[in-house]
Amino acid sequence: MPFASSRRRLCRGIAAAVICLAIAPGHVAARETPPEQEPTASPRQLTDDRAKPLAERQPRSAEEFLRLRAVSLFATGRLLERREKLPEALRYYQRAVRHDPRSVPALARVVRLAQVLSRYEVAARYAVMLAERQRDDDLVLLQALIYLSSGDDESQGTALYERTLAERDPPRNEIWFELHKLAGRIYRRQGQPARAAEAFARVRRALSEPDKFGLGDADPLPDEETARALYLLMSDVFRQAKRYDEALAALAEAERKRADKVLASYFRARIRHEAGDSQAGLSELEKYLASGSDEAGGDPYRLLGDIYEKLGRSDEFVTRLQRLARRQPGNAAVQTYLGEEYRRRDRTAEARRQFRRIVDREPTIEAHRGLTAIYREAGDWDELVALLGTFVAATDSLEPLEEELKALLDDAATRQKLYAAARRLEDKSIRSAFGSYLAMGRLALAAREFDVAREFFERIINSDHPERPAVLLAWGFELLMVERYEEAAALLKRGLEQKLFGADKASVHYYLAGALVMVDRFDEAIENARRAVSANPRSPEFRSRLAWVLTRADRRDEARKIYASLIEEFQGSYESGERRELVRESRLSLSQLHALDGDFARGAELLREVLDEYPQNIGAKNDLAYFLAEDDTQLELAEVLSRAAVAAKPDSAAYRDTLGWVFYRQGKFPAAIVELRRAIELSDREDGILLDHLGDALREAGQPVEAVASWKRAYAVLEDAADATRREQIAAKIVKYSKGE
Repeated sequence: MPFASSRRRLCRGIAAAVICLAIAPGHVAARETPPEQEPTASPRQLTDDRAKPLAERQPRSAEEFLRLRAVSLFATGRLLERREKLPEALRYYQRAVRHDPRSVPALARVVRLAQVLSRYEVAARYAVMLAERQRDDDLVLLQALIYLSSGDDESQGTALYERTLAERDPPRNEIWFELHKLAGRIYRRQGQPARAAEAFARVRRALSEPDKFGLGDADPLPDEETARALYLLMSDVFRQAKRYDEALAALAEAERKRADKVLASYFRARIRHEAGDSQAGLSELEKYLASGSDEAGGDPYRLLGDIYEKLGRSDEFVTRLQRLARRQPGNAAVQTYLGEEYRRRDRTAEARRQFRRIVDREPTIEAHRGLTAIYREAGDWDELVALLGTFVAATDSLEPLEEELKALLDDAATRQKLYAAARRLEDKSIRSAFGSYLAMGRLALAAREFDVAREFFERIINSDHPERPAVLLAWGFELLMVERYEEAAALLKRGLEQKLFGADKASVHYYLAGALVMVDRFDEAIENARRAVSANPRSPEFRSRLAWVLTRADRRDEARKIYASLIEEFQGSYESGERRELVRESRLSLSQLHALDGDFARGAELLREVLDEYPQNIGAKNDLAYFLAEDDTQLELAEVLSRAAVAAKPDSAAYRDTLGWVFYRQGKFPAAIVELRRAIELSDREDGILLDHLGDALREAGQPVEAVASWKRAYAVLEDAADATRREQIAAKIVKYSKGE
């Protein structure tokens, strides 16, 4: 049974226009299992005209039926809103949208009411849907673009912006000023400088002539710092788009807003050089170089090399870097760049001395990278172990050196030499060897050499070093991440028994419970999850973990109570994104528990509540479609939801299974067979439930031989005790329909 589930606070005050819907006579309010005490609009409350009998000439299509239900849900929402029951009205409007996503009036009502109720992220999600259907509402368009720019849907935002520009000339007002500015930023992040420059050109024209662009007397940039940052950003975008005059003009505006003159000289040098005037670029760059600034890192020295090459002076470059390094001994950027240039020119001895001086005086990541590569290439294992030790002791990570260490991860023999060098430190004190042991343990973990990792981590944990609790905990987390749950559990339990963690022990119990569940040690897992809750009973995350553990231990009644209490406690809290995610996940989990007990109606209502708040949650759409099909109700809506899930993830076997099962319930057996066979093809293993569904569809399509064959495969696959009832049902079908073979 597919229970697939998939996993942003916006500016206040953006309100969508209120759009009224004319309700036709005779429409009776329908409902999606709303509470009984909520009112339902009657025809007399919606119109003064008497309803006339309707003679239905032909059955309504599924689309017409859904649209009619949407109108009825909308009407009930209107009535509740007039009675100032705003949360209830919002829910009806949201469900009207679910039945008819093209309904602009319902979408507009959701956006407005959600904002009135301070549910800003809910408003933004529906604003995206509204902006796709009504692109003449500038406020809604801005709200949608803000929301899309803050997550993983930036491409959808720029596509919406482009379609709107293609359909109409943008008005000159403050809203579109913000839209152009936001679009420019998104295009830049997407690596589209030409389009970003077009958007920022509109921003710059508006800033230069605010009255003509409807900005009025008020400065659209709230302070000098904001203005400076925007002009510098626009200058860089114009440079990347090869619009050099505009780049220089924007840079000049930034300087008028008191941008750093020294840094601006570097930016101007880069523009001049790329525009073809390298001599002018060099003149500007000299101002930056003379200042001794390292604000721009190594980029100015890279530009100096490019300019010298363009001017035919490449042979002077190293000498010039050396002079700068001598005159500016505290400038880490020029010192590091000189070492890197030595390496590029195969002057390894000079590079080694240069990087060593930097590491000993003022360590930089770049210097460590260079020296790591040099030591590795030279086979200086003792030096490399010491270097990596000082680095990881200071940063607690080898990740910044990942590229340089890649060769070690690809060469087991070389790693053994490095490990051997670290083992030679056993006569040293733990305080002097700590960093090296930690680095080797991290390196061994990255190479999936767990026995070696254990050796070096144990040297720390068995010592009196003050960092041993942190090392044990980090090691345990790493083992969890690579799914070595038994080892992780043993390690975390050991730390608790040795009382290493102090105030952090609640979190350790939390993670230990998760590790124990994964190895089916449910009683211990429950005990540790309860200890986490006991240590911090106000933590909803710890309570949610306990519910999850109880679910995995098949103690559903206890799990249900915890999930229900979490929903009850936090469902009205919209200030925290984390709390909203907790409520969503609790509803999803509780819906699955109800479904496991065969109560698809209660599970479906929880999924409706998820979709009210997260209308594009594909996993919830799929699950609701499946539950409706299992309950053999609202199959028109089930098909719409299931098709949306499959369109979003066409290669999902679970989603194809749901669509096939919906078709089966609708009596569309050929279509069901197609989808169920596609689901079986997509599944990474034989799925007994999929095969059972296919057998049912084949039987109804008049193919009993094929049906029995599918059921036999399903029976063979379903071996767990939890599948005993289904196996009995399948066995009965095999016996019944095999008689005709």
